[in-house]
Amino acid sequence: GIKTFSSSPLIPVATAADQAVRLDQTVGRNKLINGAYQVAQKNIDSAATITAAAAINYTIDRWYTQSTGQNITAQRVAGTSPFKYAYKLIAGATGPTTTLHGQRIEGKDCVHLVNQDVAVKVNIKCDVNRTVTWTAYYATVEDTFSTKTQIATGSINATTTDTTYQFTFNAGANAGLGIAIEYTTGSLTNSTGYVTYS
Repeated sequence: GIKTFSSSPLIPVATAADQAVRLDQTVGRNKLINGAYQVAQKNIDSAATITAAAAINYTIDRWYTQSTGQNITAQRVAGTSPFKYAYKLIAGATGPTTTLHGQRIEGKDCVHLVNQDVAVKVNIKCDVNRTVTWTAYYATVEDTFSTKTQIATGSINATTTDTTYQFTFNAGANAGLGIAIEYTTGSLTNSTGYVTYS
């Protein structure tokens, strides 16, 4: 999964000094929940249909998926060692489609990232070499992503071999409103087109 950014809530403590220590301990801890896709309460390991141009669909705990141009399926599958699980997006039978996969991290888990440099790791494998675009956003209103503002974006040249990629960005002054990390692909042209994340 995405190994940098499982969330550990802050625990209230007695003094300001103790709270400062507790905040310091959270720095560098993973903020993405279920980054290795261990929890799959909604669909377990069944395929979910993502309807083209529909709203985001929470297909596996904390993660959402979306498509345009054509329906896709999304399913938790066995990962490649050392990853037990992966999440696979598969194109529809005909026509081009684009995909989106992401997670929204609540503001309370991002407040100490204000103006901090953060790193994200993701393992990706595709049916053919593909460009996967990552984008980080902050919520315009705290924990409300109906409108969001881009923080940073970049490209990953994903291949047919499971590979772990890392990217970094500065979370900026508005990180405390909540951060979304999203991955998008260009056209997956047929039923053999897929991208997996682990």
